[in-house]
Amino acid sequence: MKNNLESPTGWLNLNKEQNITSHDLVSKVRRALKTKKVGHAGTLDPMATGVMVIAVGKATRLIQFLQETKAYKAQIHLGVTTDTLDAQGQVLQEKEVNVTNEQIIETINKFQGKIKQIPPMVSAVHHQGVRLYELARKGIEVERQAREVEIYSIKIIEINLPYIDIEVHCQSGTYIRTIADDAGKILGCGASLSKLERIQSNALFDLAESKNVLDITTDDLIDFEYPISYLPAISLDEDQAKRYLFGQHLTSFDFQGFSRVKDNNGKFLGIAYSLDNKLIPKVSFVD
Repeated sequence: MKNNLESPTGWLNLNKEQNITSHDLVSKVRRALKTKKVGHAGTLDPMATGVMVIAVGKATRLIQFLQETKAYKAQIHLGVTTDTLDAQGQVLQEKEVNVTNEQIIETINKFQGKIKQIPPMVSAVHHQGVRLYELARKGIEVERQAREVEIYSIKIIEINLPYIDIEVHCQSGTYIRTIADDAGKILGCGASLSKLERIQSNALFDLAESKNVLDITTDDLIDFEYPISYLPAISLDEDQAKRYLFGQHLTSFDFQGFSRVKDNNGKFLGIAYSLDNKLIPKVSFVD
């Protein structure tokens, strides 16, 4: 663990097991590391497995700056539709699957690029201050607005009807369940998601390097700056650093966007946004 902040602070790359919630995993980390300040950088449904990025301590303040990319391996079950769009829901309809491989390939390719998705009712999206899954539990369905997401790549790994195995690299916030459901509608036989495994999160956390929550200690915490290392770094002199930590805007910075801020000794001070030659503090860390 390498950081200049009080311990424990850093990141964990965990492999979530099936049939536990993201909240369950966070609770296990709190108990294992004996700390309350724990969050995650993207939920996984209970049936899903794979990478969950966990922020510990002051790293929780940096979650919003992680790269918004995810990658999954998934299995689509053609001919079966459920009320949750996945294998955990109640079966609504079963239909015979009578499609060709060519039709399947053409359908899956339709999801490449920027697409519109309607969030499932069983999801954490808010509607008038209430999460959709809470309404769904009460049997309430509400109209949801379609959202644009980007699928960077989607490929078929195997077709073994009625199952299709795919790999998807996408923007955070993409619902793989919805891809399965929409593909089933296009093919005319219906479909649901039968398996989901996240193989990469936030561009830098891979499944091959993930750990089981039962095995973690503070020694497993990943460097505080690691997942935001893609941001450019700027160095402040002693006077600028003091003003930055007091929340003051600094001038004469001729670039635009987010950056990591350090003092002239290389100590990480926080995240700032530059606009119109001004450096605006967004997150500051004071010892």
